[in-house]
Amino acid sequence: MKKLLLTCFLALGIGANAQLNYNGDFEDSNEVANNYSGFTGFSVTAAAACSGTYGGQLTVSATTASTGGWIETGALVPGTNGMKVNVTAKYKKTANVTGTLMLALFEEVATNTWGYTAITTIPLTAAAITTCQTVTGVIPEGVLTSNKNWGIGFYFTRTGSTVGSVYVDDIVFVQDPTTG
Repeated sequence: MKKLLLTCFLALGIGANAQLNYNGDFEDSNEVANNYSGFTGFSVTAAAACSGTYGGQLTVSATTASTGGWIETGALVPGTNGMKVNVTAKYKKTANVTGTLMLALFEEVATNTWGYTAITTIPLTAAAITTCQTVTGVIPEGVLTSNKNWGIGFYFTRTGSTVGSVYVDDIVFVQDPTTG
């Protein structure tokens, strides 16, 4: 009886303290297939790599004015501990594409329907960015709840009719551990 009770308490403790800690580097094709999602215009390509061989590509065209790509947190850790999440990521882009790039928190609002909230906003001008730039942001404590599906990644909206690609890589998020 004592062993059973101890096992139950350990299982509850682990579940209650689920902590997100992940490096989304786009290198493992199984992880990409199972944990990464995106809208039309999101893909994985070697041209997007900041480190390693692959990165994510957000492409806008005449018919796609905005797009996004994210890592689904529920595929990594069942649940969340509700604490603050620190996010860092890298980006670069082709010339002439202008608009707003957002490090974003995605929420599944209905089955296969995702909304997003900007964590950090980056205005992009026409000049190419060929060296990966680092962006950081924070998801405050209490935002991530265990009763929803969440994603962390990027969302891009073009300005006017510009077309081209924004590349993203090394999306790292670390959730604070619970205290007490």
